[in-house]
Amino acid sequence: MATTNLCSLDDVLGQLGIIDTTNNKVNDLINRMIESKTESINKYIGVEQLLAKDYTEYYNGDGCNRLYTKNYPINSVAELNDDTNWEFGSDTTSSSDDFRISNDGSYILLKYTVFAKGDENVKITYNAGYTVTQIVDLKDVCIEEVTRAYNEKLNVGVSSRTDAKGGVTRVEKGWMKQSIEVMDRYKRWTIL
Repeated sequence: MATTNLCSLDDVLGQLGIIDTTNNKVNDLINRMIESKTESINKYIGVEQLLAKDYTEYYNGDGCNRLYTKNYPINSVAELNDDTNWEFGSDTTSSSDDFRISNDGSYILLKYTVFAKGDENVKITYNAGYTVTQIVDLKDVCIEEVTRAYNEKLNVGVSSRTDAKGGVTRVEKGWMKQSIEVMDRYKRWTIL
């Protein structure tokens, strides 16, 4: 499993009940599906990657004392600079006593000052994201969605199924309802 994927090949093979794990064609297909679903989940939630990772980003200073980073939750800040000259030397680095990470990890709050107005004058190097144990429910979403995609690949063109009693079940397209409910809990909602 690549460190960025939300689930592993073994997770999906187990869910599918596939015992023969030596079929490279099946394994390659499922691995591609895992990568695709992981990327789709990240995009739906609105982050580059859900699993914790280091980032360096530049933001426009807006005269406010809060900075909402693209990725969250913010775990730690290695360096925070505010420099309208873009030199980002030690004289523009904020001390860790001059800011704090919000309790929910969604923004940085300056203690004594505001970010200078400017274009890409705020540079932040930070770590954001979750550990796998923090997002077990999203791991389950990935497993279920990959399992569903794999089964649909085996039944291309099927739009409904009839059970033994004659009941018809329509094949759901797009995200499953329960997947959306889980992903929405992680999505950062913004008011424009």
